Amino acid sequence: MFVEANILPEYRELYEQNADLVGWLKIDGTLIDYPVLKSDDEEYYMTRDFFGRKNYNGQLILDANCDPFTPSVNLVISGHNMKSGKMFGRLQYYASSDYARKHPIIEFDTLFRQGEYRLVAAFYTWDYEAREGGFQYNVNIQYRRQMTAFLEKLDEIKLYDTGVSVEFGDELLMLSTCSYQTGDGRFVVVARRLRPGEAA
Repeated sequence: MFVEANILPEYRELYEQNADLVGWLKIDGTLIDYPVLKSDDEEYYMTRDFFGRKNYNGQLILDANCDPFTPSVNLVISGHNMKSGKMFGRLQYYASSDYARKHPIIEFDTLFRQGEYRLVAAFYTWDYEAREGGFQYNVNIQYRRQMTAFLEKLDEIKLYDTGVSVEFGDELLMLSTCSYQTGDGRFVVVARRLRPGEAA
């Protein structure tokens, strides 16, 4: 439930500037350090900055089907694959297992809760709505059988093995950007929220 009074102090001023703010994404040692927004119009922030001004870098956008405050089991954040490296322009560096070992922790805070996630997998796929056979990764996992099917598919297409386990009840974070290796391509990074007592 959204209670404005419970917003973390570090995000109150930003929220006052734009009530579409839902959180902040950061990966240490990379250029990824941006606010995450959600709008009723999913395309609005694809070509606008935080303040709504025209900007073709766009913003990082939380999938319309995700609720960051309940939260959904699977949070999906999308961003443009910019040649400049901005937004998710360097997300595909995670195609390298060496890079993944150096940057295993992804930080995503919602307005109410800080969060650290450990890298699980990275993979290439394509937009399942545009072409048959793509991996429907932006699914709201509510049942054990859904998690089992999801993990089986992930195991088939992941680029390398991180050794990080995922169980039903874990919270997942997915970062998605365009990939030009195939038509309607996507590159996706999957991470699991650290469990209670688990060290980063």
